Amino acid sequence: MMSPSKQALAEAVDAGETPQPEDRQAFPRSSVWISGSLSAGERSMPCDVLNVSAGGVRVRCAHACGTDAPVMLEIDGHAGIAVTEAWRKDDLSGLSFDAPADRVARFLGFLESARPSILEQRRFRRCSVMWSACVFSGGRTLDAMVLNLSAGGARIRLPDAPVMDDRATVSIGRFGDFPGRLAWRAGNEFGLEFLDPPERVAARVGAVLPRIREDLDRLSDRPG
Repeated sequence: MMSPSKQALAEAVDAGETPQPEDRQAFPRSSVWISGSLSAGERSMPCDVLNVSAGGVRVRCAHACGTDAPVMLEIDGHAGIAVTEAWRKDDLSGLSFDAPADRVARFLGFLESARPSILEQRRFRRCSVMWSACVFSGGRTLDAMVLNLSAGGARIRLPDAPVMDDRATVSIGRFGDFPGRLAWRAGNEFGLEFLDPPERVAARVGAVLPRIREDLDRLSDRPG
């Protein structure tokens, strides 16, 4: 069954229309929880996408786009889509798609086909961070930046795109080492699935990222 957002966009595509920023409230919104990033020129900022429609998205990001350069919204290292910041309040922003309807349709189709791997059905929510780290893989030590982290894994950016093994360990300052396996790779970013139990990860970072502890409490309270 086609989602409300995708149905609304399909009608726009059939009519040869491009969703306009001022029309964004006309499109049904679907609540999601997607880890992503906003890129503008050489600047990149981690963000959480909170809802999505055929007209745009609502994101939580620590900083405003604040640039005249084109802004791209990227989801978990996959090809992004151009967006324009329509409004901002505190750490929340409304982003309108700045792309033709067929391009928006492909983007929403990608999100729908990825269920439940990157949407809110994820077992663990990801916390946006910006932590310096080192990655050990294939006998090499690489400088890195952790962009987000959950009890189950992390998204990590490297200065370049070196050859890596399918196993790696990320060392994050006072939190120590987190061994894992590569879940995906896109250019100089990759997703690391932790090998340690979620409870162990939460015990180490939960004081700084309380949402991780909340996830474990939420899951333990589920019946069955």
